[in-house]
Amino acid sequence: MPNGEESQDATKTTGANSLDRNRSPDDPSKLEASGMPGIVPPEVLAGMPPDVRSTIEQFSVMMRSGPLPDPLRQKITSQHITDIIAQTGEDHRREFDLDKHGRYMSFSVLALILLFVLTLYTLFRDKPEAVQPILTHLIAFAGGIGGGMALRGKRTPPG
Repeated sequence: MPNGEESQDATKTTGANSLDRNRSPDDPSKLEASGMPGIVPPEVLAGMPPDVRSTIEQFSVMMRSGPLPDPLRQKITSQHITDIIAQTGEDHRREFDLDKHGRYMSFSVLALILLFVLTLYTLFRDKPEAVQPILTHLIAFAGGIGGGMALRGKRTPPG
C-alpha cells in the first residue's frame, strides 16, 4: 500500500501533465521542462564553466534555428536562371537535330536496300536459280546484324 508521500508525488506529476497540455507549444517554460534535446535549464547552465556554458548555448540556438539554408540558393540570380533555360533550349534543339539525322539515315538505308533488291530483280530476271543463294546469304547477314543490335541493346543501358 502506498504511503502519503508517493501519492502526493503522483498528484504533482498528474497536475503538471494536465498543465502542460493546456499550454501552447510555443511556451518556453514547456520547452525547458519537456527535456527536448539541445535545451538545458538555466539552473544547470549556471553551474557549468563559462566555456562549456557558451558552447551549450550556441548548440541550443543552432538546434532551435532549424536546418542551414542552401548556400547556392542565396547566390543564384535571375541571369543564372535565364542561362539555364537557354542551355536547356539548346540541348533540346541538338536532340531534335540528332533524331532528325537518325530518321534520314534510316530512310537512306531503306532506300539502298530497295535499290539493291530492284537491281537483283532486273539482273537475274531470267535466272531465278542464281538469286536463291544470294538471297539466302543476304537474309543470314541481316539476321546477324539484327541479333548483334539486340545484344548490344541488352548490354548497354538506353540513353
